[in-house]
Amino acid sequence: MPLGLAIIILNIVTEFTALELLPGGHSPLYLILGITVSGSSLWWFGWLDRQG
Repeated sequence: MPLGLAIIILNIVTEFTALELLPGGHSPLYLILGITVSGSSLWWFGWLDRQG
């Protein structure tokens, strides 16, 4: 999950500054990648499992 959040934050910072922190600069695809990585890590570590 921290990797996915880092991708999302770097993408946002790249949008509002002159820094190019990600290859190719700001892209909506980086947002989708960050959400996918975060979601898959939540599933992998069992955070979406039913409690009981």
